[in-house]
Amino acid sequence: MLESKKGLNDSKPQAKQIKVEHFSPTVPIFPLSANTPKPIGEELFDAFKHFHFDPPSSASKLRRAIEKFCDDLKIEGGNLNRKMQTLAKTHPEEASYLEPLKLIGNEGTHGSDVAELDLLYAFQMFQFVLELYDRKARFESLNDTYQKLADKVGRSKLQLGCKAAVLVDANLQLAHAELTVTINGE
Repeated sequence: MLESKKGLNDSKPQAKQIKVEHFSPTVPIFPLSANTPKPIGEELFDAFKHFHFDPPSSASKLRRAIEKFCDDLKIEGGNLNRKMQTLAKTHPEEASYLEPLKLIGNEGTHGSDVAELDLLYAFQMFQFVLELYDRKARFESLNDTYQKLADKVGRSKLQLGCKAAVLVDANLQLAHAELTVTINGE
């Protein structure tokens, strides 16, 4: 049992605390979407598994999940740092979120100073990055619907363009592009 440190009011007795270090089966820190590729999910579950008893190992496994993310997007580079520089060209927001996570993963791999709270923040940020797959799936499902509605109401009546993320077929990379609906044939 862990003894609580005395608080501001030292006259009250402090309750003993229990720290759970292992769950079986593994309890995910955040729910993984069905759109998350399996190799990324497998690395994340390893990170979740080690979180409670070995935060440095968990951070290292999170770093590996970032590598799998870059691999899935077919990002080129000889190491993770170079891959992240390349990722920043097509996905600047995601790359900026992943950079501190990579550094926490480096600390987990080469050091031992990884705080659980920092790791929780890292998981939260990676969850946001992984929403890229959900956005891609939503766009793909809504694109057909949009096209049907545009055809039904008449494209010539539409005055606004549809801005969305577009899937680059073979690479599974999302690039920001503007889909423009012609206005009166222009």
